[in-house]
Amino acid sequence: MEMVAKLQLFGWDLGRTTWKKIELGERTVTDCELFAIAEVLGLDVRSLFSQMQRPAVRKVLRSLQR
Repeated sequence: MEMVAKLQLFGWDLGRTTWKKIELGERTVTDCELFAIAEVLGLDVRSLFSQMQRPAVRKVLRSLQR
């Protein structure tokens, strides 16, 4: 649960149970959590999505802009 500890040090209070549910696909990640995860990993948030997922993500984002 190293990731949980890193997120908590970053200031994002995410419990071990919650993280396990995310890992198992039983819980979705919120947008704020996604940005915190990317920051802790030292990555651009866009790099967390595979090439195959990017078109679907873009479609959702475009629909939110309307």
